[in-house]
Amino acid sequence: MRAKLLSTLLLAVATLVAVPMTASLAAASIDLRRVDSSIADLPFGGSLDQVVTWVRTRLESEYAPRLKLAVDDNERARLRAQLDREVFELRAQMAVFDGRRTGYEVSPVAGEFMTGSNESMAILHSREGDHYFFFINGRFWKYGRLLRADGPFADRVAAEARMIGKPEAVENTTDRRGETSPVKATWSDDKLRVRIWNRRLLYGYDVMFVEYRPIGDKITELRDGREVDTAGPGVDPDLDSFLLNAGEDEEQELRREAKERKEKAATP
Repeated sequence: MRAKLLSTLLLAVATLVAVPMTASLAAASIDLRRVDSSIADLPFGGSLDQVVTWVRTRLESEYAPRLKLAVDDNERARLRAQLDREVFELRAQMAVFDGRRTGYEVSPVAGEFMTGSNESMAILHSREGDHYFFFINGRFWKYGRLLRADGPFADRVAAEARMIGKPEAVENTTDRRGETSPVKATWSDDKLRVRIWNRRLLYGYDVMFVEYRPIGDKITELRDGREVDTAGPGVDPDLDSFLLNAGEDEEQELRREAKERKEKAATP
């Protein structure tokens, strides 16, 4: 399996062409340094080896302060072995979407991949939130990251808007009381598409995706004209339906309960 995956790294994606810039896309350019400086130089379009090199460089920067403070050679050796293990696991735990169940069909990244299209995903586990690297034909085209659910999701959308401008699209959900709040927001320019998604009700996290548009905008073509089947093995449609339609937004429920407690306390 791994040999098959690695063999695809030598394949060129000949059909990829840059997407013509429209007036709306040209209006603003997304600076990933304002989203998160640690992902500003993601190696989009690169191979698995290039992504692994990028991850190793990032981990070495994170480990550097601990290595500097290590009390002796044994402690430094332990930390270096831990770093090497994280890099090894990035390769060893590669998910290949060949039709067999991977466990990610019901996960925060469900619906972000398709089976039978030479797609795969590398995962870097982190205490702050896992990182996902999506490949098609051996080329890195999409990055995903779990974000801690600190504060209302609407505040997260507003914070991102202050950094990279007004989102081009916002998807809202409405609870049983008629109150609405955002669950998804999207920004894009001619090169990148950034999406954030409230998945805390089901998974306890928000999720951010960054797509490389020269590949992302051709993804249906690269999938032989197939769209991701919302009833297929690549998504969790029942859970998404619960989140977006039948379920009540967690933030709204918490605000409602807080309001009711406040009103009750104020009642003589």
